[in-house]
Amino acid sequence: MVTKDLKIYGLHNHAMILFLLDTGVSVGELIAIEKDKVDQNSCSAKVIGKGNKKRVVFFSPTTSIAILKYTSSHNSKYLFATEQNRQLDRYNVAKALKRICQRAGVPNYSPHNFRHTFAVNYLHKYPNIYALQQMMGHSSLDMVKLYLVISEQDLKLAHMHASRVDIWNL
Repeated sequence: MVTKDLKIYGLHNHAMILFLLDTGVSVGELIAIEKDKVDQNSCSAKVIGKGNKKRVVFFSPTTSIAILKYTSSHNSKYLFATEQNRQLDRYNVAKALKRICQRAGVPNYSPHNFRHTFAVNYLHKYPNIYALQQMMGHSSLDMVKLYLVISEQDLKLAHMHASRVDIWNL
């Protein structure tokens, strides 16, 4: 029985980490997602954010597989649940992430760090602040601006792509 519980716990943590990294949801949104609000065919989930704002988030096929493996092992109405199939709380999520970080030998990574990582990486790959605003459920661009961390390397790369002197071989 202990081995089965450890396997389920590992599936839970794996799916949860992938979901956090893939969607940028807040911890409050994560713990409130119900299984019937997840559409595996479209790799999407309906989430409820602050102020009862509803939106759809998308995730990768890899995350979808992890979710399927995990959800087949529990009967809770929530996508991510406790061992007793009850709704997680913020403390459960933070505690699990802290334990995972300690085992991996990395600094503590809070649930919000996953949201921040999603946003910054999204902007590096697809710099559309308006789409990111919608994806993260922000009502204004002010919050999105916090994720606009531009490194020197990013500026050099942007210049390289925009430099007419090199592009036109002058």
